[in-house]
Amino acid sequence: MKILVDGMPKGTGGIGTLIINLVNYNEHIGAKENIVFEFLVPQNSEYISFFKSKGYKYYEVPRVFTRNYRKCINEIFEKNKYNYIWINNTSKVNIYLPRRAKKSGALIIMHSHGVQAEETGIKKLLFDIIEWFQNNQYCKLIDVPFACSEASAEYFYPHYLLSKCKIISNGIDTDRFLFNEKYRREIRDTFSIAEDEILLGASGRLTKVKNYRFLINLMPLLSEKYKLIILGDGEEENEYKNLVKTMKLEDRVLLVGKKDCIEKYLCAMDVFLMPSINEGLPFSLVEAQANGLKCIVSTGVSEEAKLIDTTSFISLDDKQSWIEEICSELPSVEERIDANACVIRAGYSIASSYTMFRESIENGDS
Repeated sequence: MKILVDGMPKGTGGIGTLIINLVNYNEHIGAKENIVFEFLVPQNSEYISFFKSKGYKYYEVPRVFTRNYRKCINEIFEKNKYNYIWINNTSKVNIYLPRRAKKSGALIIMHSHGVQAEETGIKKLLFDIIEWFQNNQYCKLIDVPFACSEASAEYFYPHYLLSKCKIISNGIDTDRFLFNEKYRREIRDTFSIAEDEILLGASGRLTKVKNYRFLINLMPLLSEKYKLIILGDGEEENEYKNLVKTMKLEDRVLLVGKKDCIEKYLCAMDVFLMPSINEGLPFSLVEAQANGLKCIVSTGVSEEAKLIDTTSFISLDDKQSWIEEICSELPSVEERIDANACVIRAGYSIASSYTMFRESIENGDS
């Protein structure tokens, strides 16, 4: 079986994480020859080095809506035969790709991520208009509908596809995110975080939708024993750095950039915070819960994301409740370790996600 994968982002992120996790697991169980993955990636994508190191075939494609994009897609389908094209997206704007894939005889796996398109301003308005016109045509091309959550499925699919939609959870390598005391000491020593200090944390792209400004503005309302570490990079990075400097919080707020060893930083944290304006079912929250952290999440995040008892949802309009929850009792080491098994039972191990994915395409759910 040969599958062409579309939707790899230019920079590392949630959609790319799920795809890579599934592909890695496929290789791990020795199925690389049975299910062959090839990839469409944006030019200069950060994932190219991964594909090169693993020996996967990939195609760098120009920006959508350009003549060069159509030419590139046509050449790929003229030279290759695929059983499926697996499209990962939050919008139905690019109808050219599924149409061209259908023409070549491929079946369409559509995988919905999130609860709204990420575009803003004029671009979002334009996308909304395009989707309104071609929504029905696009949906008729879909053979296998997937979504990362129930909320994402309801956002993306009409009723006749909802009944067929399978939820492919944002599965992770749960062993990797098990709480580790050694990692905790290593990271806290690196940043001179005393054991009696409370380390708040957040992880993700530094974008407007992640709303990390909210967290920085909370810090003056907390005592000096609370510190905040934010992992990630993005277009709002300089703005956040300037805000931290203006508020004279350099000793309490750490903007450390993107890190590969996220599991070590989670172990160092005491509370994980997610003040997103909106989210579907984010990987970073699954990872934090697998680490057993107390997680405080905005009501803009789907409540399907609650996998352990120490995760709570609070409105962004209620700062006082955020403060009170941050200052409440922390889980014990034993509770943090036990939480990992709860995440597995909830179906968020990569093994569970892979099984659902593979059974859906092999059993002919199309």
